[in-house]
Amino acid sequence: VNYLGKQTRIYPEQLLAMQLTHLITFTEEYIGKPLNMVVLNCPSYYTDNERQAILDGCLIAHLNNVSLLDDMSAIALCYGFYVKGLPSTTESPRVVLFICIGYTSTQIAAFSLRRDLVKLLKLTYRRNLGGRDFDRVLFNQLKSRFGERSDELSHLAQFRLRDTCQKVKIKLSAHNENVPVRLDYLVDNKHLNTNIRRPDFEDQYSPEAAEVQELTL
Repeated sequence: VNYLGKQTRIYPEQLLAMQLTHLITFTEEYIGKPLNMVVLNCPSYYTDNERQAILDGCLIAHLNNVSLLDDMSAIALCYGFYVKGLPSTTESPRVVLFICIGYTSTQIAAFSLRRDLVKLLKLTYRRNLGGRDFDRVLFNQLKSRFGERSDELSHLAQFRLRDTCQKVKIKLSAHNENVPVRLDYLVDNKHLNTNIRRPDFEDQYSPEAAEVQELTL
């Protein structure tokens, strides 16, 4: 990257340290005292090397006494803490399936839960299947509707269109009717003005949906 007028190589651990430093400052201002213990969650599929990279980023940020917790374990613990009515210690556990679709990956885990028990039964995941894949389906669909000049989209135009795709995806998750899409001056004086129906979107992303469904079997 270009930093202070110079080409600088920044490693992932350094980027994480920058984020953590900001979060530490914000958190300590909010609670009014220094942090003395931190738990960070990470993807359940992270390898030992990837987990060590997180801890290295913590050291760069001068963050000590750090524990790592898997994403899905964190979700299950949060569920067990806040949801009332879990089986008692003498009753049969409740089996709960958690599905976490992030931007780049999907994690699915089944847990056996009781007031005194959190037990992982099964974990499946896809490192490269997430929300961005559904965004890409919408992006290609809208790009094709833009017409013969769609190949002329600049980096800025593509950014605007991808940003719109995320917003449209959220609307489609709650509505079956047409969702209007309008982007003025996408290329020169040409506008994108169309509608997207959820059934059409579902038809387009059926391969991705099938992958998610396969993980639950």
